[in-house]
Amino acid sequence: MKNIVFVIVLMLLCGPTLAQPDLKVAIDSLVSIDELKQHVKTLASDEFGGRGTGQEGEYLAAEYIVKEFKKIGLEPAFELLNTYHQFFYTPGKLSKRKPISLTWAGRHIDNNNKIFLVNYLYGENWEIKNCPVIVVTAKGLTEPSILQNLKDNISGKFLLLLPDPNPSREFSLRTTMKFIKDFKGKGLIMPAEKARISNEKLIMGTRGGFLAPKENNAKDFLPILYLAESDVRKILKLKRKAYKKIAETAWVNEVDEPIWKLQISGVSNASANICGMIKSPNPNAKHILIGAHYDHVGKGFDPRFSRKFSAGIYNGADDNASGTAALIESARTLMALKKLGWQPKYHYIFVGFAAEELGLIGSNIYAKRPAFPLKEMRYMLNMDMVGRPDVKRNGEKRYKLMTDMKLYLPLKKLAKDFNIQLAFDPPDTSNFNNVYFRSDHYSFASKGVPFMFFSGPEHQDYHKPTDDYDKINYEGLTGIAKLVAYTLLEY
Repeated sequence: MKNIVFVIVLMLLCGPTLAQPDLKVAIDSLVSIDELKQHVKTLASDEFGGRGTGQEGEYLAAEYIVKEFKKIGLEPAFELLNTYHQFFYTPGKLSKRKPISLTWAGRHIDNNNKIFLVNYLYGENWEIKNCPVIVVTAKGLTEPSILQNLKDNISGKFLLLLPDPNPSREFSLRTTMKFIKDFKGKGLIMPAEKARISNEKLIMGTRGGFLAPKENNAKDFLPILYLAESDVRKILKLKRKAYKKIAETAWVNEVDEPIWKLQISGVSNASANICGMIKSPNPNAKHILIGAHYDHVGKGFDPRFSRKFSAGIYNGADDNASGTAALIESARTLMALKKLGWQPKYHYIFVGFAAEELGLIGSNIYAKRPAFPLKEMRYMLNMDMVGRPDVKRNGEKRYKLMTDMKLYLPLKKLAKDFNIQLAFDPPDTSNFNNVYFRSDHYSFASKGVPFMFFSGPEHQDYHKPTDDYDKINYEGLTGIAKLVAYTLLEY
């Protein structure tokens, strides 16, 4: 059967020109559902341990992608180094907390149940002494006069933020940290019943790469700490009732005693983006970047990634073994076409991004150190969670596409040829919890690069141990791989 397909495709490609209908037939013949199944099954297997950043499974996944890129015939994207790997520092194993100690108001705190560091510091150690602290309530952040007070006074100080016991709106950690950075604050402290709390909405606010620490740069590090509420009350010299009453109002004040010493030990580990390339015969051609993150959240030890702290391996079949499989298969399809005579008009860079789940770290690194200049990038195409479309009663498999409306309309029509449907997903740039900020395309969109983002709906197995291989809709995934391959050739 494979030989028959090869002959048909060869006949289509050997004519004087390749007509658009013939190109669709060729792609339809080349994209393999069996290849996609094998990639997802391997990447989402227990052997890969959930592909957590800094864990063994991440390294296994990286080497699997390298092996597939080599088998396909992709060249290393970093030609001078002759490597598929773009290494960078990442946090250590997620099951191990970073050493942190705080001395404040006569109290010394270094127990994980008392203090918890949300973000990470790479490589170096960080320390601050005799640092003043301003305390403000969440309701206070909505008052213009209090905001102005903070703008005038937060420079060189920590912000201690007391949450509203009865919140009327969703709190954005990213917005608060941007405020602290813009007005030269030193960091953020938030109380919790236990320091090791699980509040996914808060942590999701760190997406978009803003809070991802720079490599080996302690100078710009802005710590985000959860501190046990009992310790916060003692530092503020408040009884429980008085503390609660203040938290319910719009209030700001400076804490009597500064932080005497806060020490954070940096950690480092090597992760890598995996970067392969199909080159155009034109050395001056622009390039197209195709990406999907291959990491996931490991074995569920980190409370940031699970609402229920469920035990087990978080295999991440949909998130994002599916996107990684489509990345490999679209690369294989284009390479097969090239071997059969197709001449690429652009350079095609295929990247498996690492450490997306920790704040788009891998794609941020690539955007800062790309294989080709960003100004020469035609567009970035991202695939994340493309294995479980929204299946309608009539059997339609519907995906979402976030892009420019001018691109969406022709792609919506084209998708039907590959037995899938596309729904327009407009980016909401005013809401930091919007998916626009939460996947790897943002690292490039924020720098002005046009993008296409293919995704499916968030489902009940999202970030749970139940996101497994056998729940993937492989017909839908095959349709996405075909659509992406065709899009790369035509746009």
